[in-house]
Amino acid sequence: TTIVSIKQQQKENNCWNIRLHFDLEELGELTALASLRSKTVTAVFWAEKTLLAEKVEEQLHTLNNTLSASGIVIGQMFCRVGKPDNQKDTNIAQLLSNSLLNTEA
Repeated sequence: TTIVSIKQQQKENNCWNIRLHFDLEELGELTALASLRSKTVTAVFWAEKTLLAEKVEEQLHTLNNTLSASGIVIGQMFCRVGKPDNQKDTNIAQLLSNSLLNTEA
């Protein structure tokens, strides 16, 4: 039983991170950072322009519903205007954490 519980704990602690970047021409650039831990997803979208941020915000409810219907729990999901830190060595989980802290402050 000890081995099973250790494997189960490792499985629950696994975290997948993804960073996507899109150039949407006249709408501007969009960067998405998402983290999936167990069945909980947290995502931050950065839109270069305010209009794009508004469009993303309008669609977040639909995205949340789609993910929830698939059994995914939504941690936090929001869009900010601007650009994330682009350092290549930056940890995605750290960027998400910093963005969540900045939003909650």
